[in-house]
Amino acid sequence: MKVSKEQYQELDHTYILKKHKDTFGYRCLTDQKQFYQENYPGIVIEKGNIDELITIMIQGEKI
Repeated sequence: MKVSKEQYQELDHTYILKKHKDTFGYRCLTDQKQFYQENYPGIVIEKGNIDELITIMIQGEKI
């Protein structure tokens, strides 16, 4: 999912596995997509591809 810095501060970080700082804010990897869709309707949740997954897993910070 993609969130701004402000949105990231407001998120429940319980289900965020990794985060990667980007130009717009953060890209976050989660295993509970539905939780964030239901509780944070303003955030962008995209279906990632393998390249994005590898980037976040290697370069991202563990929460």
